[in-house]
Parts: sequence; C-alpha cells; structure tokens
Amino acid sequence: MTLNCLCPNAIQLMTSTELYHMTETMTKYGGKFVSTMANALRYDDPTNRQRILDAFPDLVKSYGPGSVFQQPATVATQQLQEV
Repeated sequence: MTLNCLCPNAIQLMTSTELYHMTETMTKYGGKFVSTMANALRYDDPTNRQRILDAFPDLVKSYGPGSVFQQPATVATQQLQEV
C-alpha cells in the first residue's frame, strides 16, 4: 500500500512501513495534537487517512520519510550516546 502526500513541491509516495514509522515517531516526539493525529492515521480508513495527509503536509515533512527523525544515526551521534 502506498499513500500520496500532496506536499508543496511534489507528490511523495509513502509505504505502509513508512507510515508506521512516521506514526511511531509522531507519538514519541510530538505533542498532544501530533500524537492524536498519529492515532487517527493508524486507525482511519484509507480515504480519511489520505485526507489527513493532504491537510497536514507539515506532519509528513516533520516526521515522515526524509525527516530528521528518519535519517540513520551518524557516527558522531552514536559516540555522543555512548558517553
């Protein structure tokens, strides 16, 4: 399953795995509104899920594929965590 995100510059396709990771990230790092939207994205039907993604492209930009949260950890970040 892929979802279209009508982001300002281009249509971004998101797999169900990417959506899962995005909603997990939203729940962990977002505030009350963002975590509530994550739950809505998890449990909505595909039509309403797409409506949320279209209405809030900033959520995808901030927490979705390509966001800072979804980037692999760098060596410097790993070294900081070990200290």
